[in-house]
Amino acid sequence: MLVNGIEPNLRWRSFCAELLGHVERLGVTKVITLGALLTDTPHTRPTPVTGTSYDTSSAAELRVEPTSYQGPTGIVGVFQNACVEAGIPAVSFWASVPHYVSQARVPKAAVALLHRIEEVLDVEVPLGALPEQAEEWERTVSEMAEADDEVREYVRQLEEQAEAATDGDGAKAISITTWVLFLISNATAMAYALVNQADWMMAAMFLANAVGCSAIILVGAWKRSQHRCRLAAQRA
Repeated sequence: MLVNGIEPNLRWRSFCAELLGHVERLGVTKVITLGALLTDTPHTRPTPVTGTSYDTSSAAELRVEPTSYQGPTGIVGVFQNACVEAGIPAVSFWASVPHYVSQARVPKAAVALLHRIEEVLDVEVPLGALPEQAEEWERTVSEMAEADDEVREYVRQLEEQAEAATDGDGAKAISITTWVLFLISNATAMAYALVNQADWMMAAMFLANAVGCSAIILVGAWKRSQHRCRLAAQRA
């Protein structure tokens, strides 16, 4: 069963309950969620794909890292937790896409995600014209970057960071741009919960998420400024 749609801002419990109803009715034995994040990753490098699961047995079976993350999340995290509570193995895969590229479709990321699915499910997924589209996408972005001195230099810096700046799991940090979007989304949802729903509990939840996003943005900005200083010192 394939589900494709826009992440809801409200009524997450009802949304998850409806999906789990379909999962039970159709006899689904594994749940895999896919997504993409805007990150500080260069388009010239292989697309990083990270996989996580809140259930240790599912993580071992699907060959991904178990996670005990607590903090700001979206519907994917909520739905994964609902699957764990329902006893259904669930895993989430996220592709890192360059935040400086304005194109909505990133076929290179789609190919990377599908390859990851092939690995964990041991199946062959027909890719069609996606590989050719991915190559064309990378060429187009490279041409755009070469035409702009500032972007070209920025990509070069990202390529340097890609070789050295990885976290403990080898995954790229989510870009500050993405966390800002998370912050705006949670602030908007909080306002809606207060004004339209008069639901103080829901508003408090979104407020906590917004505060968490703000803290991550500040810490991330500080760490990246320190990294830039180190790079400048090395070049000097």
